[in-house]
Amino acid sequence: MIFITFTMNVFCTEVMQQLLPGQTPYDRPDIIARVFWQKYRAFIHEIEKDNIFGKTIARVSTVEFQKRGKYCIRIFDVNEYSCSYISLLSFRLHQ
Repeated sequence: MIFITFTMNVFCTEVMQQLLPGQTPYDRPDIIARVFWQKYRAFIHEIEKDNIFGKTIARVSTVEFQKRGKYCIRIFDVNEYSCSYISLLSFRLHQ
């Protein structure tokens, strides 16, 4: 089992390049959202298709919108190496 918190620096290069002179990232939440989702999808692709943590069996994600335009995603990933642990945990919880 892997628990990941995925956040983004709103002052990253991808966001800053899209701003007009005098704007801050907080003036353009649409750009922050677009860049964030692109980065999130790329990360999920690495987890599920490239199997960087092992073969993914299940994934649960929640999205939080934090103060000043920041997103935060919590990812709970179950891979092939953690299945026996989850079975044991499930057995113990239901006894």
